[in-house]
Amino acid sequence: MDLERGDDAVMSFEWYITPEEYQHAKQNGISAHTLDRRIRSYAWPKEKAINTPPQKRRKFDRVFAELAKQNGISRQTFRLRICVFGWDQERAATQPLQNRKSNIVLLCEKRRIFPKEILNLAIKNGIKRNTFYVRIRRGMSPEEAATKPVENHAEKSVKGGKALAQKTLAARRREFKRRRVPSPAGSGDG
Repeated sequence: MDLERGDDAVMSFEWYITPEEYQHAKQNGISAHTLDRRIRSYAWPKEKAINTPPQKRRKFDRVFAELAKQNGISRQTFRLRICVFGWDQERAATQPLQNRKSNIVLLCEKRRIFPKEILNLAIKNGIKRNTFYVRIRRGMSPEEAATKPVENHAEKSVKGGKALAQKTLAARRREFKRRRVPSPAGSGDG
């Protein structure tokens, strides 16, 4: 490294810790190892690294730690509940762990829009869940959507054919009325 290039190339020696700085940190309750980590690994400014007191570790009652272990709660979960969630030690040691499957079921029940009985009625009547929801979106009541029988393709074809015939007949009538030639008697062209 070329240090003779000028001021802009001067290397910073902020990572170097003097014996006086170690002593000052020790007076503030900071160990040499902690000071090294703060400055060299975490890139803290020296003033902050020397003057910020270390975090105090919480002491846990061994009775509650054992109780947590007996209840199937890991040490990490026990500490997390106390330090992060702010629970008291008794609650952290005794409240059972959550079961993800039961939580998912509870969440689904909470978000349910239609009662389970209506959905079961639809399934019992041979109506698929998707058909049920499509019917609701198209304006049917939940009871009607769950009980109205599903039409098979033949029924749909007959119904569609009748609708098409009605539509075509109405269009032909309109066209006939438009093309109709007025009678000579009522024309008044005399």
